Amino acid sequence: MKSYYGYQLFAEHLADLAGSIVERYFRGEIKPEFKESSSPIVTIADREVEEKLRAEIEFEDPDSGIIGEEFGKKESQNNYTWVIDPIDGTIAFSCGKPVFATLIALLENDVPILGVIDQPITRERWIGVEGNPSTMNGDIIKASDLRELRRAKFSTTSPWMFEEPGARNFFNKLKESVHIMSFGGDAYQYGLCASGYVDIVAEKGLNLHDWAALAPVLKGSGAVITDWEGNELKPGGKVDVLVAGNADLHSTVLQMLKRSYSE
Repeated sequence: MKSYYGYQLFAEHLADLAGSIVERYFRGEIKPEFKESSSPIVTIADREVEEKLRAEIEFEDPDSGIIGEEFGKKESQNNYTWVIDPIDGTIAFSCGKPVFATLIALLENDVPILGVIDQPITRERWIGVEGNPSTMNGDIIKASDLRELRRAKFSTTSPWMFEEPGARNFFNKLKESVHIMSFGGDAYQYGLCASGYVDIVAEKGLNLHDWAALAPVLKGSGAVITDWEGNELKPGGKVDVLVAGNADLHSTVLQMLKRSYSE
């Protein structure tokens, strides 16, 4: 089995660097700027983190590509690409809510093989590496084995993601079926799902930098992550994401999702 341990250590180093910057700005002067694209604001912390991580990757791993939310793409020379979201959940960050995360992923031939979800304020770090069980702060984690939808805990960043008719129908079905609905999670909720605290996550319109780090963490915990058709996530454009703690629950929710668009 191929070892990615060296890459894991480097990814953790990058997370440490990011965390030291984020901690300085959290609940401080973040100088928000308003954007017209998918995320409504960007802060000085977003840019400073990505600039620092890009510089570190360029120095330590110059042949690998880089994709970041704020500064675009550098092409790979070796089939490896780092994917960075400096602060996933900038709105939460700007409101002083510690449910954002720094996301760091490594792609091998466009497949995420390593992911880090780092929350520097609560000091929680989820790590997923292909072929290994996922961990949180060094302890092996396991996603929920709950099969009963009526007892499930569902989380999503915002109900506004479900505005078009099929998605709204799906959201309403979930609301009537699950035990608990929670909002405002950003990347943090996916770490909670990998740890077994959340059973289902569904979201629309995620970019590569939003999901690349999540996939290895979730898969290594036993959770299932696909698009809304039940397919493996792949780079290239926005994707709609469905996660469940286990295959049985994922199948149940996926069937509900497909019915929601056919009715």
